[in-house]
Amino acid sequence: MYSAGAMRWMDRRRNVVRDEAGVMEKFGVRPQSIPDYLAVVGDSADGYPGIPGWGVKAAASVLSQYFHLEQVPKDWQKWHSSIRKARPLSESLFNAWEDAALP
Repeated sequence: MYSAGAMRWMDRRRNVVRDEAGVMEKFGVRPQSIPDYLAVVGDSADGYPGIPGWGVKAAASVLSQYFHLEQVPKDWQKWHSSIRKARPLSESLFNAWEDAALP
């Protein structure tokens, strides 16, 4: 569970509260990006199916540049140059946008 005001993340599986540095170390993204991270990599505990082709490295790479999925350019050629496999990631994301959109 993410707490926006405190910039912390509750890791329910380990019963640990992580501060921003702890979240960055574990996931490679800021706490505010965790819902989007889980949406693309999937989280069976919360019922997120994930997006094909999106693993933890891809999610961290993209969400470290664009903190939320809504900020990711639809044109993969406009993605930050540090993001590898931008074209297939973009195609997969935008073809499965309904699955990635959080309620």
